[in-house]
Amino acid sequence: MNINFTAKNLELRENQTEYILEKIKKLSKYGERLADESTQGKVDVEQDLKHASGKIIFLAATIYVPGDTLRAEVRATTVEEAADFAYEKLKSQAESYKAKTEHQVVEDLPIPQPEEEEFNF
Repeated sequence: MNINFTAKNLELRENQTEYILEKIKKLSKYGERLADESTQGKVDVEQDLKHASGKIIFLAATIYVPGDTLRAEVRATTVEEAADFAYEKLKSQAESYKAKTEHQVVEDLPIPQPEEEEFNF
């Protein structure tokens, strides 16, 4: 799985990037296509500096798998907490994807291509 990271208004430390990557790679147990090199992923992390309750982290994770797109958008106070919340959302989608494709031949399904998108609060 190839994952691209984008950060806005903060600098992701290496241990934070590794933590997010570790969480996303856990999804591979829900199907071999989730671990395949042809599967693309994108993680956007933004820090909202003007939020009324202080600094808020917004994390949007998108995984492009054959025939489907898994996506989670979460807000949290830390990058690690956001990664945990995103994992839980992606996990339920991965379980549904596994059930849907368990009896299908997914090799013939097209992989959605990542689109350039802007996320705003």
